[in-house]
Amino acid sequence: MAPRTNTPETVAAWSEAVTANAAAERARLDRRPANDVEALDRAALDASERYHAAQVASLGVQSPAHADPHVAGLFARARAESPVSKIVHAAVEGAAVDGATAELQAAIGGGGHSIPLDLIFPQMAVSPAPSTVGTEQVRPILPVFAMGDAGFLGITMRRVPSGDLAVPVLTTRPTVGREDHDSSDAISETTGAFTAGKLEPQRLQAGFSFRRTEAAQLMGMEQSLAAALSSALQEEVDHLVWDTIISALTVANSSGHLTFATWRSTAYGLVEGRHAAGISDVGLLVGSAAYADMASVYNSDGDMSALASLMGEGCRIKVSVHAPAPASKRQTIIGRRGMMDDATVAMWPSVSLIRDEITRAGEGEIKLTAVMLADAAVTRSDGFAEIGAQIQP
Repeated sequence: MAPRTNTPETVAAWSEAVTANAAAERARLDRRPANDVEALDRAALDASERYHAAQVASLGVQSPAHADPHVAGLFARARAESPVSKIVHAAVEGAAVDGATAELQAAIGGGGHSIPLDLIFPQMAVSPAPSTVGTEQVRPILPVFAMGDAGFLGITMRRVPSGDLAVPVLTTRPTVGREDHDSSDAISETTGAFTAGKLEPQRLQAGFSFRRTEAAQLMGMEQSLAAALSSALQEEVDHLVWDTIISALTVANSSGHLTFATWRSTAYGLVEGRHAAGISDVGLLVGSAAYADMASVYNSDGDMSALASLMGEGCRIKVSVHAPAPASKRQTIIGRRGMMDDATVAMWPSVSLIRDEITRAGEGEIKLTAVMLADAAVTRSDGFAEIGAQIQP
């Protein structure tokens, strides 16, 4: 947000405060572990600092980059390379920019196929904006993304550097024999059998297109779009998990509208002694309609709902946005027994963020695309149950 008045004093004070905040944010990022979200946050900070430098220039104050003798020297060296032609040629050929031009781009926060304005308009005059013009702006507010289903279900997340992922599962249990101390009878062995499911990369992809003019008007627009794309892909991984589990199971429909007693028996019926030794080992991933129904049916005394009763005794219950809407008065629920290694999500190296300035350059648009490669598989179906809960009389 630029200052309301453009006197040298107010601009300098505002610029100093913004720079200090950016330095504090960068120090915070340096303490965080490196991952895809941290990289996007760092890119957002870089773009915000470039936007700040552009605002300072538009207010008629010399940019710190231009005051740097090293940057001034890079401008002089780059001009000797016909830099504009060099960058345009690299963009057309899909090649990287090198030499002093690339050093200049890096020094002023550009890169790729961006052309520093000073190379195009070396004598461009900057006119201060009228003090009556300007709009206060906060960082764009993003959509709300639902995450956490995979973690709630205890799904094993595996990184795959390349190729497919094979997950072998021993499907036979050994038979243990028992003989008296003086017996010489042989105890037979069990033949071990394995299944090996193969996970192959599926492409999860989402994209935005936006106008250059809009990006120039809206602070943090591009980094906000990139953050939204990354979050959308993470949400879709949960959707993939839901669909994978449901496709591997056979639904067990409840008989009639679930009551206080039958909601409890549905949850307690998942306790079988191996995956789940008690109700605290049981989880229910439900839709919002089923959740509301659990909260609406009470015991005979009328002082305890089925939802409160189960959660009070340790059953884990979570609403999933990926649960389909009720059909024929029923809504699907995923029951979880324990937190064993019963399902896997394979994820190939990282989220790829692709910035395309060329395809729709004629329309003045930029395409931003995020791509993730992932797959999911149920390795032991006994760890899950699909329940068709009748939630309406």
